Amino acid sequence: MKRICETKEISADITVYRYSPQQVLEYLQMKVSRLAERRCSKCLESLLATGRLRSACDLISQYIPQDVYTSLLSSYDFTALEAYLKAAQAELFNLAAADMNKMEAKESGQKSVDNKKRKGQQKPSQGVEKLKKANIKGMAKISSFFQKPGK
Repeated sequence: MKRICETKEISADITVYRYSPQQVLEYLQMKVSRLAERRCSKCLESLLATGRLRSACDLISQYIPQDVYTSLLSSYDFTALEAYLKAAQAELFNLAAADMNKMEAKESGQKSVDNKKRKGQQKPSQGVEKLKKANIKGMAKISSFFQKPGK
């Protein structure tokens, strides 16, 4: 209670507490900085530190009310991180669109080549092959069966 409330001792036996949004914010900022703290000294890049701060805020947000979370987020400057993430997302979107266009072009090219191969290389059925081998000398054409008799 002492970490998030203002205290006042009225007497030796009585201490009163009053909720302090400012103390809550300072306490949460301390927690965020502890969560975001990197144990390895190799990483000094500010963008990564800002990303760790944002992740720590998001983790803490699961345990605090939305309005407190909003005030916690507004106490930090995440503009550089958000700009970087938007640029990275736009780049990924462009790369995905380019890959999709390449894949569609490749597939449409393959389909036209496959269709040409299929049309030129299709084998006739067994029945057609047997008819080609049949002796048709002296046989009447099929159209003669549909004419009037006597002609």
